[in-house]
Amino acid sequence: MTLTQAEFTLRRIHDLINRELDSACQKHPQFPMDIIHQVAVVGEEAGEAMRAALQLTYEDGDVDELKKELIQTAASCIRVLFKIAEGEYRAINTHPRITNNIVTNSTVTKSKPNEHLFRNQSGGRMATSDAEASQHC
Repeated sequence: MTLTQAEFTLRRIHDLINRELDSACQKHPQFPMDIIHQVAVVGEEAGEAMRAALQLTYEDGDVDELKKELIQTAASCIRVLFKIAEGEYRAINTHPRITNNIVTNSTVTKSKPNEHLFRNQSGGRMATSDAEASQHC
């Protein structure tokens, strides 16, 4: 079977994203447990891609830098989607007008303020070593 140029390009892009995802998991094995901070990582990467696009457009920037940032953004999106698929996320409501609640897979529990910063999905202590954390990547 002969691949079209578009199919070949798509496979190369998928390969680059997968390699970046592996690299990100090794470099940053601890990943936020709450959905807001998970998506904030995506926003940070998207912001870096926007900066690279602006530099490419207005400051004689490098297209390879833009590609790199877009690959990192895609990898962070996939990482969040994996966490959601595995049920490893929490929607934490810390708005001052609303009681602190932690929503974990549709289960709401009352919490002390900021308790969510020190607990993992199952309610235990967060990983304290890279080896312990890497199993959650």
